[in-house]
Amino acid sequence: MGEGPSGGQPVVIEKIYVEGGAGQSDAAARQSFAKFLADPNKKRSPAIIICGSRGVAIRQFQKNPSLDTALLIDAEGPVHKLGVVEHLRERGDLDRPSAQQMKSSGKHSRVFLMVETMENWMIADMEAIERKHETVQTKPATDCLKRHGGDAEKIDKKTAEEVVTKCLRGIKNKGKRMELIGLLNPDEVRRHCAELDRLLNMLYA
Repeated sequence: MGEGPSGGQPVVIEKIYVEGGAGQSDAAARQSFAKFLADPNKKRSPAIIICGSRGVAIRQFQKNPSLDTALLIDAEGPVHKLGVVEHLRERGDLDRPSAQQMKSSGKHSRVFLMVETMENWMIADMEAIERKHETVQTKPATDCLKRHGGDAEKIDKKTAEEVVTKCLRGIKNKGKRMELIGLLNPDEVRRHCAELDRLLNMLYA
């Protein structure tokens, strides 16, 4: 849950629009993210909508006027200090009127980023993937995380993708990687990813 736009009644997140995968028919990616983001203390979890492209994810989120929805997409770069909406505007994902409308409606607080990409989450807990897939190499991920002081969000996109490719022995397909997210321990990943921690705090409240 999160507060309403004026700090009133908390809003339960019922639906999350997620960038990546093959669209809404991608059951494997949907199940993977649903498992990863599920609150272990609740019987009910938000519906995961796998959108394919980031543009589709953003448009579907914008079209839904309800505050019980959230958006989850790759940052694709360092996040702007003024917040995620300004980050998306500077990248050209949102024009100025759309960004202003999102802020005035309160939906800006429901926008979350995988910083810099989904692969950064995987680096934060590659050992969880290795426990299910013996061919996975964890050392490139653990070494990279140590070099960045344990902060997975400081790892740039290019480095993160290269490290994960080494760990997964060449699995470059984004859809296949999405299917591995459900193997991660969210409590471990959130220790290394502040933006994920922000999302889980809202979902678990």
